[in-house]
Amino acid sequence: MLDIQDDISSYLAFSHYIDWNEPSVQRKAKELKDSTEGEIELAKAAYYFVRDEIKHSWDVQDKRVTATASDALREGVGICWAKSNLLAALLRANGIPAGICYQRLTLEGLR
Repeated sequence: MLDIQDDISSYLAFSHYIDWNEPSVQRKAKELKDSTEGEIELAKAAYYFVRDEIKHSWDVQDKRVTATASDALREGVGICWAKSNLLAALLRANGIPAGICYQRLTLEGLR
């Protein structure tokens, strides 16, 4: 069931995994903000940074497991979930509300 919050503060909040208050995440968020003009360009820059600079663990066959935004940033690698946490953290650190939605995919029935 989809749980959409009416209170925008939920999409700006700190959490264990979306740890935007960590100094490393704060620094990267500021760097992205300082290199862009406006929220749309900032959101694009954050997206492209996470997409292009943080490697997907499976794609590069990296055995490190990261979960929090700060872990993914520090290690430069993460599965989809860790990368999503980092993107949300970078946006939230800059005051841009961000939420995450997951879907479970299986190989069952694909033969």
